[in-house]
Amino acid sequence: MSQIKKHVITAVTVLAAVTVLVSTVQPISINGESMEPGLKNGQVAIINKTIRKKNIDKGEIIVFRTKNNGELIKRVIGTENDQVRIYNNAVFVNSKELNEPYVKDENAKYKSNGIWTVPPDSYFVMGDNRGNSLDSRSESIGMVHSKEIIGKLIHK
Repeated sequence: MSQIKKHVITAVTVLAAVTVLVSTVQPISINGESMEPGLKNGQVAIINKTIRKKNIDKGEIIVFRTKNNGELIKRVIGTENDQVRIYNNAVFVNSKELNEPYVKDENAKYKSNGIWTVPPDSYFVMGDNRGNSLDSRSESIGMVHSKEIIGKLIHK
């Protein structure tokens, strides 16, 4: 095999690998303080863009498009048909209080109480910095439909 043919095969292989990598994972820059203390403003994280929307579990962190085409990163609290309740600075899913070690006590102050039922094919999401997060508690964000999900955090 000639040297040129070997270089062409190597170049095509590298190009194919890069194409697969770019279509599967994506670096993102954390913008804001809503996911502190776990994710800091300016930090770079990696998301998996090929996840199956039905394979997202409570507690995982996702990136999604908002109704005004912005992008947010939040933690999944409830999945379809779950009832999420915030009461007395605690979060309950289906009447069971969540153990949330990723939320610092000083960040767990909620501006309001409420009860939400997660519709089919949707998610209830919240930032870890609960007192400083625009998330599913807000009418401007609301529930996140699976078609709005860009990816799931795989490395921070």
